[in-house]
Amino acid sequence: MPLKLIKPKTHSHVGLHIDSQRASAVALDRKRVIAAASIELPPGAVTEVGVAKADQLSETLRELFSRGDFGRRVYMGLSVRNGVVRLLDMPLIEDEAERETAVRFQAAEAIAMPLEEAILDYAFVGQTVEPAGSRMQIVLAAARRGPVLEFAEAVEAAGLKPLGIELEPFALVRALGSPAQESEPARMYCHFGGASAILAMAVGHTCLFTRSAPASGPGLVEQIRMLLGYHASQPGARQVAEVVVSGAGAGGNVSLDALGVPDGIPVRFASPLGQLEITAGGEEDHRHLTLATGLALGAFA
Repeated sequence: MPLKLIKPKTHSHVGLHIDSQRASAVALDRKRVIAAASIELPPGAVTEVGVAKADQLSETLRELFSRGDFGRRVYMGLSVRNGVVRLLDMPLIEDEAERETAVRFQAAEAIAMPLEEAILDYAFVGQTVEPAGSRMQIVLAAARRGPVLEFAEAVEAAGLKPLGIELEPFALVRALGSPAQESEPARMYCHFGGASAILAMAVGHTCLFTRSAPASGPGLVEQIRMLLGYHASQPGARQVAEVVVSGAGAGGNVSLDALGVPDGIPVRFASPLGQLEITAGGEEDHRHLTLATGLALGAFA
């Protein structure tokens, strides 16, 4: 669910993902990766809450984009720590303008930030018919304006042009998932970065719930089980078919057994770039490229 700032006149798109330890870029031409690279960031340039040393980040991004034919227009990712995702259940509203007004009204109660400090986006994901009338389900995404502007300014200082920004879980689900079929089950996605993990519950390409979690240990196990339990408690929740794992983690070694997923739910590693064809790229460890790939795919949505 990317917030597009302008509509580019190009057939290729570039996803740029930045976390506290690494920046990664992937250029796509439809289903082909035509350029890919990643680079470690200077310590302390980016923290878990935002940009700390903008000049160092910009300099590193210039180096990154010199490693491939990426162009200058990028779609950026934002940590879920700087945003929220909520599933809203509301009376069905057909008129788009009235629906937007109603969503913003509900957002004031659903997100833990003042609306004037937030950037909002939403998607209609379904409707149900009940005796009291039809209802609609809306996925709401909200990002804190401050961190968005910090990242955008650092990216622009590197000579790049941000076209849109998206919360990481949406990019993750898009990179590794497939469009929903009839009676599609739910899946949990776990992506391990250098300092934390992203958890997302989705049906097809629709991200329903998400959490940020520690990259290992009891805190990770607790957050995984809490998200599974929260999903199961929702009306009409679909069975979780599997847990899909991606990312390199802090030391390049992620253990499936350490996730504490309940018995009966299969757990597997994902192909880092999903179903994409790779025709070029300078990054040997594709596990660093998953989120940047999802961001680039979002430009085609």
